[in-house]
Amino acid sequence: MISIDSLIFFFKMSLRKLITTVQTVWEVPRDNVVKEVIGPGFAGSQEVLIMAGFYAASGIREIAQGLSVLIASRGGKVKIICSEYIHQNDIPSEQSWAIAEEVGKRLLIDSGQLEDALLRYTRECISYLVRESRIEIKVAIPKNGIFHKKVFLFINENEGAVVMGSANFSIGGLKHNAEAMILGKTWDGE
Repeated sequence: MISIDSLIFFFKMSLRKLITTVQTVWEVPRDNVVKEVIGPGFAGSQEVLIMAGFYAASGIREIAQGLSVLIASRGGKVKIICSEYIHQNDIPSEQSWAIAEEVGKRLLIDSGQLEDALLRYTRECISYLVRESRIEIKVAIPKNGIFHKKVFLFINENEGAVVMGSANFSIGGLKHNAEAMILGKTWDGE
């Protein structure tokens, strides 16, 4: 679980200081792209845009630490655009909306608990954060074919980073499947 001191530390850090790798090509599962790039990208951003052909809440659990910093200390927002292929268990139910309000109240009282809550009550946290306009999820249905993009775009005031490749926003795409991803940073070449 992330501490308040860690939140303050991350809040003071820029994308440039958090994403320090010179590696540009990442191969999952050999490389830990979540630990080295995506997690720090969330922690150093004010806004994150995710495009994914497949979305699963397991992706939220994989990036819980970075997401908790983005939400709790930076007041940031996440926008997810995905295809209609959403895991059935990740669609909010009446029960998850009811629990979301109680979970959400606790998150606002103690932001240090956000990472733990994201891991234990993922669907309820997502429901609450959607209701509070901190996470926006839109479904893209093109006229032809399927929405199949895989992009993570990290933005703060003066910097940006992008990860693009074959990985969907799920535990499989981020940790287990044979995937390739490329990292680009606005400060490359400086």
